[in-house]
Amino acid sequence: MRELIYLSERKLREFRRERRRGFRVREIGVPGVGQVGIEQPADGHLDDVIDHLSGIARWYQEDGLKPGEWVQFDTPMSYLVLEFEDQPPVLLFAEAPGDRRLILHGSPEHLIGAPDPPTTMMPWLGMSRGPTLQRLLLAIAKRSGLPRRIGELLDHAGDPFDPELAAPMTGYARITYSDNFGAVVATPLFVAYARQ
Repeated sequence: MRELIYLSERKLREFRRERRRGFRVREIGVPGVGQVGIEQPADGHLDDVIDHLSGIARWYQEDGLKPGEWVQFDTPMSYLVLEFEDQPPVLLFAEAPGDRRLILHGSPEHLIGAPDPPTTMMPWLGMSRGPTLQRLLLAIAKRSGLPRRIGELLDHAGDPFDPELAAPMTGYARITYSDNFGAVVATPLFVAYARQ
């Protein structure tokens, strides 16, 4: 049993279910008729997707990761929400700074039963949020060589990793950027608390 924190239903829908033939038969006693019954299988789509990804996903700290590849992770992380003026908010998961740092970005609407994350208001990211957000995520991952404006954003936002709020988390994510020098930026299919 998984204790989910985040699940992207959009990414989950990208995986088409193979048609399964037949039903599991369960006998039910019906007076005057005998023992008959049909039981629909439980919805195990997420489990099927995880089984599929376990065969193709790479470990998030491997060298040579490319955008579009799936990775598996299991690491202590914390999360926060960046809110923008007139723009949708962005949820960030981050592990502690290190040699190969994982930063996950997604939508806070996909949080499931998790405590409300801390929120940071980003007042001037503006309409160029796509490329600017990507540079911000890379700056958080690398923490060096920051362009002035990105450095100001990072100073305003703070680091998304908070050791007091961090917990062991696991899941699968699709790489959006990796440079083999410490930056692994991805968007998660799901994040769950890791079994201890």
